[in-house]
Amino acid sequence: MLGGGKWDERGGRPVIFKMKIKDITIGLVSSKCDLLGKCKDKIDKPFLCRAYPFLPVYDYNNKLKTLIPASIFDIIYQIKEFTSPCKVNDFQKNFDHYNDNKFFLNLDVYSKFYLKVLEIFYKVIKKNILMETKNFTKNNKKFWRVFEKLYLSGLIFSSSTLKNDIYKEYLKAVDFDKNFNLLDEERYLSF
Repeated sequence: MLGGGKWDERGGRPVIFKMKIKDITIGLVSSKCDLLGKCKDKIDKPFLCRAYPFLPVYDYNNKLKTLIPASIFDIIYQIKEFTSPCKVNDFQKNFDHYNDNKFFLNLDVYSKFYLKVLEIFYKVIKKNILMETKNFTKNNKKFWRVFEKLYLSGLIFSSSTLKNDIYKEYLKAVDFDKNFNLLDEERYLSF
């Protein structure tokens, strides 16, 4: 993350998503990148770039549980079982890659927790997309209008149990590692 919330050299202002849940705050920070993969020797690749085309979700004992597509469109294609135009997302080939990759196997509890949070969001997106578009196909213009409405309004992330599910995952992480906490997270998310 580039400090101060200022414009960065890659062309974008960082976007911060924060959610307060009981006594903790979780946060995700995003910044636009226009380097198109030509970042070698320019920056340390952020996690998403290293993980692309999937986000690997591990349990706290380093067992790879699942892969979540790293882009919202690939998530939608997977949920609706559409054929993706993206040819780099061979699930089994990538599953083996993430299962054997030392970088991912050495993730700390914080990284594993946030990947589990993304899995929780994925499940919410899946439920909402399937509920709102059950009879639509990829070529149905109404499907894409409904998706756009859900996405742009934030309703795609709507769930009555989302915060509770995230907090339960937080408690699992604390149970695994007694030093794990997010009590200071708010401080890191202030710009």
